[in-house]
Amino acid sequence: MTALDIDLGPSRWAWWRRGFLDLALAVVATLAALALYNEVLADQEPTAFGLILLFTHGGSLVLRRLWPLGVIAVMLLTGAIYTLGLGFPVYMLGPGILIAVYTVAAIRERRWSLGALIVVEVALVILVFVGPSFPDYGSLTLFAGLIGAAWFLGDVVRRWRTAAIQHQKRAAELAAAREELARRAVSAERLRIARELHDVVAHSMTVVALQAGSGRLAARDDPEAAQRALETIEKSSREALADMRRLVGVLREGDDPLTQPAPGLGDIEPLVDELKRAGLEVDVSRSGPLETVPAGMAVAVYRIAQEALTNVVRHAGVDRAELILDAADDGLSIVVSNGPPTRPVQLMSGGGHGISGMEERASLYGGTLHAGTGPDGGYRVEARMPLDGAEG
Repeated sequence: MTALDIDLGPSRWAWWRRGFLDLALAVVATLAALALYNEVLADQEPTAFGLILLFTHGGSLVLRRLWPLGVIAVMLLTGAIYTLGLGFPVYMLGPGILIAVYTVAAIRERRWSLGALIVVEVALVILVFVGPSFPDYGSLTLFAGLIGAAWFLGDVVRRWRTAAIQHQKRAAELAAAREELARRAVSAERLRIARELHDVVAHSMTVVALQAGSGRLAARDDPEAAQRALETIEKSSREALADMRRLVGVLREGDDPLTQPAPGLGDIEPLVDELKRAGLEVDVSRSGPLETVPAGMAVAVYRIAQEALTNVVRHAGVDRAELILDAADDGLSIVVSNGPPTRPVQLMSGGGHGISGMEERASLYGGTLHAGTGPDGGYRVEARMPLDGAEG
């Protein structure tokens, strides 16, 4: 496939349009040659053979896209017969050769088009010199220059089209690479969530086992203690079962060892201290019974806060941010916000998938997450998760 054959937006109409253009060019070239022929033979009757040569010469342009070098060969052959056989000047064949040379340069590789240009220029000089009349060197130079200009224009068009096709392919490859990176980022985030849920379930099972042992020992002497143990077992097992359901849905294969326990709301303060050392003051506001938040949801809340506050350090250009944690009967909300930049923003490298990761964590517990410009012109991340959704 040649550069001219590749269409950035191919359609049936495009093919019809190209065919109509080629036919129109062939008609124009034929009429131009016929007009020059009649001008020279104003006092003579045109011969049938001469007319056949004219129509063959100009009509061959219909095939200029499918057979560009062949069209050049046909035009040179008709020109030679026209000059050597009929004894007419070659320039009477008109502008058809210019269109043919342009087409070859626009379609074929440069080594082929350059070869065709040289052959055409040499043939032109020979046919002018051996023809019945030699116009002058100025006319010869002008016509040779026009042929060279036609080749140059076609070569520019070929290079432009080749560059456009390469840019389109690169854009498609980059888009596919971005999609693949996003997909891998989501898969990696799900794997991380699954391993953290594994920590939560393991903790809950440990509590169940300990309480079951305590309840068994206290069942005979202290029924109330046994009842409290059973209540604890019931609550822990429900939470563990809910987290296990999510674990089955998001677990992916992986080889990284689980080296650290999953963080929770109790790790917010160490996170704030770490960010303070990085130059960001965080005002933390807590309200509601946060201690009742299930362990799995607490992990998600911590990770959302961690990602949002880290983005503030990287991209916001501020020295202070606010973190609000609010637990109510209808759900848990977390808000991370900051004001407009107070210094030039110095972007730092990052994966570019923080928002999608936070959305994934919120949706895991039936919640939603919104991120965007806040009312004060700063940035605001707000997530809300129903507490009743924590149990499955």
